[in-house]
Amino acid sequence: MKPASLTTGPAPGQRVLRVLHRFRTLLCLFSFAAITASALQAGTVVRFDLSYSVNVDNQLIDYFDVELFDADAPVTVANFLKYVNNGLYDDTIIHRDVQGFVTQGGGFKPIVEDGFVTELQPIPTYEPIQNEFSPTRSNLGGTIAMAKFENDPDSATSQWFVNIGDNSANLDFQNGGFTVFGQVLGEGMTLINAVNSLPKYDLSNNFGGAFSAVPLFDDGNNFVSIVKAAVLPPPPEPSTASASLSGFVYVDLNQNGIMDGDDYVVAGALVSLMRDGDAAPSATVRSAEDGSYSFGNLDPGKFSIKMETPSYAPGRDNGAGRMILDKDGNVVSVGKAGTPLTNAYADIVLGDAQAGVNLNLAQAVYPVDLVSLRMLINDDTSIPNAESFAVPGTNAADGSTLDFGKVLVGHQGSANLTVANLGGPGSSLSGELAGANGAFSSPDAIAYGPLDAGEEAGREYTYTPNVRGENTQDLFITSNAGNSKVTLSGAGVAPVQSIDAAAADAGLVRIGDAGSASFSIENIGDGNLSGLGELSNLNGAAGAGSGNFNGSGGSFSLLDNALHAFEFTYTPSDRAADSASIAVDFSNGSADGANLPESVFVELAGQGVGPDFFSDLAPGSTLDFGLVPQADLKSIFLEISNASTDPNGGDTTLTAMTILGIEITGDDAALFSVEGFTPGMILNQGDAFSLEIAYNGTGEHGDRSAVLTILTDEGAAFGLDGNGFVYQVNASLAPEPGALALLAVAGLFAAGMIRRRRA
Repeated sequence: MKPASLTTGPAPGQRVLRVLHRFRTLLCLFSFAAITASALQAGTVVRFDLSYSVNVDNQLIDYFDVELFDADAPVTVANFLKYVNNGLYDDTIIHRDVQGFVTQGGGFKPIVEDGFVTELQPIPTYEPIQNEFSPTRSNLGGTIAMAKFENDPDSATSQWFVNIGDNSANLDFQNGGFTVFGQVLGEGMTLINAVNSLPKYDLSNNFGGAFSAVPLFDDGNNFVSIVKAAVLPPPPEPSTASASLSGFVYVDLNQNGIMDGDDYVVAGALVSLMRDGDAAPSATVRSAEDGSYSFGNLDPGKFSIKMETPSYAPGRDNGAGRMILDKDGNVVSVGKAGTPLTNAYADIVLGDAQAGVNLNLAQAVYPVDLVSLRMLINDDTSIPNAESFAVPGTNAADGSTLDFGKVLVGHQGSANLTVANLGGPGSSLSGELAGANGAFSSPDAIAYGPLDAGEEAGREYTYTPNVRGENTQDLFITSNAGNSKVTLSGAGVAPVQSIDAAAADAGLVRIGDAGSASFSIENIGDGNLSGLGELSNLNGAAGAGSGNFNGSGGSFSLLDNALHAFEFTYTPSDRAADSASIAVDFSNGSADGANLPESVFVELAGQGVGPDFFSDLAPGSTLDFGLVPQADLKSIFLEISNASTDPNGGDTTLTAMTILGIEITGDDAALFSVEGFTPGMILNQGDAFSLEIAYNGTGEHGDRSAVLTILTDEGAAFGLDGNGFVYQVNASLAPEPGALALLAVAGLFAAGMIRRRRA
């Protein structure tokens, strides 16, 4: 596949892209180095087919193979193979290429509109995986490793890079080490080094800062694309067998059973070898240009050989009607050009190192109008009189299956069933194609014919599954020349929602602290097998938090077996149980497998707890010392306790109260003091203590006052500033005793003066 052009007109360095997008990509510094195959166990091999190629010794190299370290990095390899097996790396680009350092891909696909690349779109990703770096798998040249975000060792998802050189001194020691999980095989590094040497283009102004070193070829017009990434089958075990079978495929025009005279060979015939007792062929080859075929390296045993060819002789008359005779002169088939035919040898016994040769597969060709229906039925090989007859043929043979494949539930798949008259001139074929019902919604039978020789008719059957699972239905094809049965088969696939709300309860959270409540949504279905892309993902949106549960919610589009977590912060405002209902609206993927919209509510829960300050005089009250004699030191007591009865689950810090400090303020504050208190005193539930407040009766007589404030962590995280509780403190200082006598005389004198004035 040729990669999309960046532009259709401007020269390199003057590109104009119609839509500009910016993406954040994985930030990393990487590098490579060779790991010896003997150091690690051999594993799965993945082939990357590229849109770019190099010519080495007249050999075109357009792919590279990577052997994965299955046993040594199992988490990383399993994650990587999910992207490979689901086709997510197909059509992505090499988006970062640093000369002599790394070549990086696995992250973005170009979106093309009207010949212009308008967007480099991130591919869907699964959840990040755990870092599996090991110094036994170092970032040497030729190794492949996972890219990740800076300062986050466990952030790798889809992007990978190949180390161009030995980067172990750098990449083994930063960000927890970059996990090497495979190595490039054979000539693969020749191709990768060629990519690494391509001109680099800064496309950051077009697509964002992640695309500042993009390799392009064809004068900067084409990306280096990964056309296909796929797992290669394991190599066959080496064989020590030495037996063989060989022969020729030819047309026996003179029907003498040997290649002679005007007989000619058949190239391209499909020849299959079957070992006795096996259900499937051991090997299949096509005959060469000289008609030869051979099977070598066979273990001793009993075999049969089967040949399938077109019903006409290649290179000769390709007319529609032909009768094919087998190697023994028996009629094999009658039909038009292109009909598969079978010719076979059976019970071929080979010993060790024995060679079976000259097993020639002959075909004799006669016009079909010389063959009668009686000859076909009775195996009469004599030349009959010229009698025309109809021969039915269908694209799905009798007893076979017409498969609709994987179809997304609620969507429609279709398949065509055709019937043809394979008989000779003058023959006529007619009958009925049965209807189907249920998921195979083509209910009415359709009559066909009369069909002349070589004509065909057909109908389309549709399959619309309404729930996940397999569906089958038998239908019958009737004709005046015989009946046949075909089984309709299909499988409904769909995304299926599953919600895990095990962590939806934030539990006990102290007022002033924050807790977490979360739930996750997983796609446990198989909708992606339909090949319909995002339409087959599990799609929907979760609502935002409310009340004391804060979280933004948001939309999701999940691949099969992928999940998405929604986090909410719980900040209680009261010492009480809390809850919030979060709506999750699925646009498809209902839990019953019917792929319908569905709304589910997830209940978030939590309970606010904390200490409860209590004193025998309510905060705001007055602590009154009354009249205090001169030079007297008087004390009063305030009983303080933690009255909380909230649950704490064994964590006393959830409900303990810290007395952080006590302040006395006001003009007379110096005359008051507290005794027996240590800042930071902790009162667990039910604990109490008596706070002694003292007043020193000195100075001039009269009223004294101050403000007493008790500072606690009630309403705050344990040990942090919380609620303060305030009390008014009053006292009256009595005058000196001599002063009291003078006051009394002065009072009497004043009273006498008043009486004299009244007289």
